[in-house]
Amino acid sequence: MAVTLEHPEQNLTVYPLARRLAPLPDHPVPDWHLTESAPGETADPHTTVWLTAQEDDRLQDWLTRGGAAIVTWQDGPYAMMTCCYQGQRYRLSSLQGALLPETLAAFLCHGFDLHDALVLACAWQGEDWPDTLSNYPLLGDYPLSNQAFAPCPTALGVYPVVPTADWIGKLLALGIRTVQLRCKHPDAAVVEAEVKQAVAIARTYDRPDDPVRLFINDHWEIAVACGAYGVHLGQEDLQDASLDVIRAAGLRLGVSTHGYFEMLRAHAIRPSYIAMGAVFATPTKQMPTQPQGVTKLQHYVDLMRSHYPLVAIGGISLAEMPMVQQSGVGSIAVVRAVTEATDLPAAVAALQAAMQG
Repeated sequence: MAVTLEHPEQNLTVYPLARRLAPLPDHPVPDWHLTESAPGETADPHTTVWLTAQEDDRLQDWLTRGGAAIVTWQDGPYAMMTCCYQGQRYRLSSLQGALLPETLAAFLCHGFDLHDALVLACAWQGEDWPDTLSNYPLLGDYPLSNQAFAPCPTALGVYPVVPTADWIGKLLALGIRTVQLRCKHPDAAVVEAEVKQAVAIARTYDRPDDPVRLFINDHWEIAVACGAYGVHLGQEDLQDASLDVIRAAGLRLGVSTHGYFEMLRAHAIRPSYIAMGAVFATPTKQMPTQPQGVTKLQHYVDLMRSHYPLVAIGGISLAEMPMVQQSGVGSIAVVRAVTEATDLPAAVAALQAAMQG
């Protein structure tokens, strides 16, 4: 692992800062190079970041090669930034002052993707790990909504994610109160039938002032039509879903996140809860990022727990629940710990007991 700056003497400030912020990860981290000069023909576009103050033809050529760049300028009291990374552009504005390359490098040392390292560098106040949401930059493409989604309890408890309505019935009969239907059947008619059946089953287990918290993954239109408790969307689904329709229908909204930038994007729409992961490696879904681990999870929780109910997800079994619970999350999502259990009642009882401490 190495993060180099254009001026070698600046490295003296990078590694002590990186180590002071938190232990460096033990997994491989890209060898990033940050430069304030136009990258040459031999520069690796996958690991070289050009820090520049203007967009011109040279920058466009660099982006065409697949390179990363951060364009910065001042607009009154705001430090403005456009992060060009992996073919996407992220716009940010910060009141915390100019971007310091050595601070950006310190967070890259911890294995964060460039856009996550950038928002951390913008939020850093020169002391401990940034855990105050008001210090984080604003996202230019995602302004903060003035309307929040319907609230849900802070402690959602054990949160199974299962593929069929039959699983919903089995789990509710065993005392589970929060559950997600993630039906990936290719036939839309089958999906609709599963959602309708799951909602009907959930209603039979509703209690006065304590409805079953059934979230429907992805299929928000059917969830709205059926009057489900809530919807869960991934980052890729936020672009296509009609959030205003979901909000107006009174459904709760959960959003998946995989790092700081996505948490800020989720915060902009003020969902009912935020899911954080994948904490550990999982074969149940293709993940866009490396496993986050419990150290990063703790940082995420420290930032967001006073603002939203939080759900930890990804590769969590009964054995990992105690260490995940120590982060302070109010809910832990499980998949294989339920769907692959040889004794479902015993597995649910053990998960419930672990969640209760």
